[in-house]
Amino acid sequence: MPLDEHSAQIEHIGSPIIRAHAQRIGSLVHAAKIVEILVNKLNELEGAGLAAPQIGLPYRVFVLQVRKTDMFPEREESPLYTMINPEIEILSTEELMDYEGCFSVPGYAGLVPRYKSLKATWSDPDGNERKEIFEGYRARVIQHELDHLNGMVYLDRMKDMLSFSTRENYMRYIREV
Repeated sequence: MPLDEHSAQIEHIGSPIIRAHAQRIGSLVHAAKIVEILVNKLNELEGAGLAAPQIGLPYRVFVLQVRKTDMFPEREESPLYTMINPEIEILSTEELMDYEGCFSVPGYAGLVPRYKSLKATWSDPDGNERKEIFEGYRARVIQHELDHLNGMVYLDRMKDMLSFSTRENYMRYIREV
């Protein structure tokens, strides 16, 4: 299917593409179209990040834009990042525990350890190499989306399943009010 006709439907856990290792992308034209589809879908979903495999495209591309949501109203917002063929270097072995949800595991959340800080290197849609240090929640989102490019979901990172909760019960019992 040509990218212009791609439906951008979210793939859920159980779909083979969610567990597949995404391939590097070489064509900037192709990458720019994937980024456009991802940005439109992320805006529609009002989430923090979205990776190409989550919409059925097996490429190493994701977008990130942290916004305040009902579930996470305290999050510090960020500009839009469009990351093509991203790589990370962990800068701190300190891990932070926090709740994560995922469009590919809809309706649930769980406590996930993530490294506190990292340096990301990626290409933008214009072909420029970018490097930036990320900390806290932005570092968490990058690790979450990079996991999608490597065939993983946040459930694979959870230390135990005792914190696994429906979104509704997270809002009712867990989130600090």
